[in-house]
Amino acid sequence: MTIFSYVKVDFTYDRGFLLSAVNEAEEQMVTLIKNHLTDKSIGRVQSVAATLRDTTLLDNAFRKGSSLYPITLKLVYEINRALDSGDL
Repeated sequence: MTIFSYVKVDFTYDRGFLLSAVNEAEEQMVTLIKNHLTDKSIGRVQSVAATLRDTTLLDNAFRKGSSLYPITLKLVYEINRALDSGDL
């Protein structure tokens, strides 16, 4: 829901909050999977989290006019559509 608000409401993007959320999600995911999956799989989760912590990526994803912003809009639209239809 945070990402939806960043896209729908101008000037609400908060890099620090989003980085904290990525860190928390990574910790929770690793805790959930560490007894069930291999170290290689855990490493993949950590790699995705590391990519999501790239501040340049985040800033460009939420900055209108950047090359990544249309992709962010499409992702938000598709996630919202899935939520509305009950698919998520």
